[in-house]
Amino acid sequence: DARPDGSRVHLLGSLSRPVDEGWGWFTPRASFNSATYHTDVPMSDGRRDATRTIPTLSADAGLRFDRETSLFDLALRQTLEPRVHYVNTPWHEQTTLPLFDTAASDFNPVSIYADNPFSGVDRVADTHQFTFGATSRWREADTGVERLRLGVAQRFLLRDQRLTPEGVEGDKRASDLLLFGSGTLFPAWTFDATVQYNASIDRPVRSIVAARYQPGPFQTLSGTYRYARDLNEQFELGWQWPIYRGEAKPGGGACQGTLYGVGRVNYSMRDSRVTDSLAGLEYDAGCWIGRFVVQKVSTGLSESTTHWMLQLELIGLSRLGSNPLKVLKDNIPGYRLLRDDDAASSATSGP
Repeated sequence: DARPDGSRVHLLGSLSRPVDEGWGWFTPRASFNSATYHTDVPMSDGRRDATRTIPTLSADAGLRFDRETSLFDLALRQTLEPRVHYVNTPWHEQTTLPLFDTAASDFNPVSIYADNPFSGVDRVADTHQFTFGATSRWREADTGVERLRLGVAQRFLLRDQRLTPEGVEGDKRASDLLLFGSGTLFPAWTFDATVQYNASIDRPVRSIVAARYQPGPFQTLSGTYRYARDLNEQFELGWQWPIYRGEAKPGGGACQGTLYGVGRVNYSMRDSRVTDSLAGLEYDAGCWIGRFVVQKVSTGLSESTTHWMLQLELIGLSRLGSNPLKVLKDNIPGYRLLRDDDAASSATSGP
């Protein structure tokens, strides 16, 4: 761990006044990020103690238009929601301060409207920019269930940026164009796509396309394609699926349950090899749950580490052994924890 040893006390505060009239919204906001550091060894400028406070002014506004329409014989209500987001944060020297829990945020439909392109507390980018975008949604007229969403957004800088996620000063006035969409047009199927388009080279520089099939509780099969120009090209397959269901014995039998297969495989098309993989079994016996998971993670082109996890969960009592639940939830899209919701009973006693 290359992070310095030390302590940080931080204070985050904001004052906003949201106004939403249904046909549109406006939210002005004033916020600040204040932090005090003390490190066991001197920082790069020789100090061991440092304090900084960074204010931010922002405003978020948008309109809502809607109309009645239809798609695949479904009566739908389509909305068009143009949006503008403004941020002004002055520059403060922060390069000598330690990094405890901060990283660059991913470029996605949520972060493009964020006040700060960094996650965590340690870095606040100097920003003076507008973000313009629009989203269109198709919802069922009777139930309000969203069937399709399409959107576009782009940032425009009003001054050069000195502190950027890339680590170099930025003078590019317009960001890449972000195109995104998601939908559930067919029962049990969900689709998501994000494209980052660079107008200067007239081609996409990053794309993510994903599809997920979930016909019932604890039944999920997902595929994700990721592409980053000159960096990587990967395909990921994940699953949680029942592979055996116990049959109830005459007169009732205790602990008749279901065996599930779980896993994820990440294949690099650029390197023609499996980079990361995860496979395991979960058995829900009704009165106890057993989990066995093997995870293999690449640490280099020809090196990897393997983790074996075995757990016994006594329903209503405790869990024994190494816990694989966080690994399963973080790695398998749509994974649902057994016994954590009302669908568990139907999954265990289903046909």
